[in-house]
Amino acid sequence: METKPLNSPTAANPYKSPTPDEITIVALGIVNGLHPSVTVPKQTFVQLKECNFNAAHLYGGHTSIEQKDATATSLGYAANSNISIIVGCYYFDLPSGNDQTGMKDAKDFFEFFSIPKTYVNKDGIIKKNNSNAIKGWYLKDEPTYSQLEKPSDSSSFCLVNLYNLLKTDGQKRPIQVNLVGTKGEKTEYNPYQDYLDLFQNNFKPNLWSYDLYPVTQKSCLINNKCNVDDNCKLSVLYQTFYEDLNIFQERATATHGVFWAYVQSMEFISGDTLYPAALEPYIRFEAFSALAFGAQGIAYWNYMQQHNETSEVNTSALVDKYGTRMPAWYFAREVNYEIKQYSKVFVNSKLIKWAQVGQNYGGPVLGKNGIGAIQSIMGVGGRALVTQLRTNGHNYMIIVSHKIESYQFLKITFKPDLVIYELTPTNSHGEHCKEKQINTQTIQRQLIPGGYLIYEFIGEVS
Repeated sequence: METKPLNSPTAANPYKSPTPDEITIVALGIVNGLHPSVTVPKQTFVQLKECNFNAAHLYGGHTSIEQKDATATSLGYAANSNISIIVGCYYFDLPSGNDQTGMKDAKDFFEFFSIPKTYVNKDGIIKKNNSNAIKGWYLKDEPTYSQLEKPSDSSSFCLVNLYNLLKTDGQKRPIQVNLVGTKGEKTEYNPYQDYLDLFQNNFKPNLWSYDLYPVTQKSCLINNKCNVDDNCKLSVLYQTFYEDLNIFQERATATHGVFWAYVQSMEFISGDTLYPAALEPYIRFEAFSALAFGAQGIAYWNYMQQHNETSEVNTSALVDKYGTRMPAWYFAREVNYEIKQYSKVFVNSKLIKWAQVGQNYGGPVLGKNGIGAIQSIMGVGGRALVTQLRTNGHNYMIIVSHKIESYQFLKITFKPDLVIYELTPTNSHGEHCKEKQINTQTIQRQLIPGGYLIYEFIGEVS
């Protein structure tokens, strides 16, 4: 399937990456809950860097000296660790009870932290606000349809006016409004395209962000319908997962912007659904599928285990409530390392075509004409996503396994008269992104669970 811009594209200011020359890898929830008066420890940012993150969300405050101190100090620690901060505050998120002062408080926060300033702390010491660590603004998570509507009052405390306030940023840092994936309660059951149109028309974004977590697990502990035969079985929402990735890359293309996708990294229970603890294959599958569609940012939800809520029970994350590394931390470190190794493939990439190997996964199925440089892919039980990317004048083929619990063998046949380079390791000791020219038209490769293959090709393809 060849992607095309939507009709009547909306022009936007050029997107300014928070992490130039790298895919933005964001850690959400770096503290337990939202505490603008609590300083994030220096060690947290050191730990984020060790886990190969290059960005993080930070909720800040300014209404007291304690909040200013905590936010500025945290920003200083982030800058010293080379972690780009996507910053937000309570007044960006439309909390209840602040409609009288909310717009003023949001403006005050923005003006205090948007440019370098000094202030006097409670001990009478002159301190810097360390705004140089701020590389983007975080405005809202999963807004409803109504919250995306444009108000009649240009000064009212609403999402559009907050967004327009942040757009006055002289540094043109990106603004993240994280949309919900698929139609549902948050879209107020309006057609999903109408929900996206409303955001596009009223906000004119250059950054599209959304979350959808496709991996769920049956559990007798929370589901009375579960039985011994299917207990603990995984279910992957393939079709919706790929449809949303395609929708958001189309929207990004139409508005001359980019999109970010989320990876589930915190085990949680919502209703009668278990979203399991993140394993390395799950993280790799979600992240590299998004990158295969041209995502320029990967956001992990969540870095630290959070407090339980009435609607969700949060049982584990990359680190526990005290910052101790959990098994998923090491899985994320490896996947993030791999993402960084392929910067030349994914940074500034544009999706050209995509297809599925296998039926019932949504989207186009790989046909007899192949896709890009690939003529055919075969394999026993072989199921995979295949995309063609173009990045800075170079052409790449990305193959991401559908299987997240087992290995699979694929037989790949390339089209003739092309120069093919393999960039992925062919064994456990191989180097990532080291070019190896392929001298045969047909090869066989084994994919690890959630694994991927990357090829560069030179030559013309239909």
